[in-house]
Amino acid sequence: MIIRLRTRDHGETEFDISKSCQMHYDKFWMPCIVLNIDELISYFKNNNNVVKVTMNRSYEVLGGVNF
Repeated sequence: MIIRLRTRDHGETEFDISKSCQMHYDKFWMPCIVLNIDELISYFKNNNNVVKVTMNRSYEVLGGVNF
């Protein structure tokens, strides 16, 4: 399985979509949950079905209008 996710190195994951959203097409607020990478790896380690995890990090600024 290949998964492409937006992750962050610092700060806890915010699952509340009223606090974690992004402007889309300059007029719609859309949920945009960015997972903390350490929380994600811990989840994988605690799941016995996961045999191997390979990560490729590509840092990119996700800037934009946040009002």
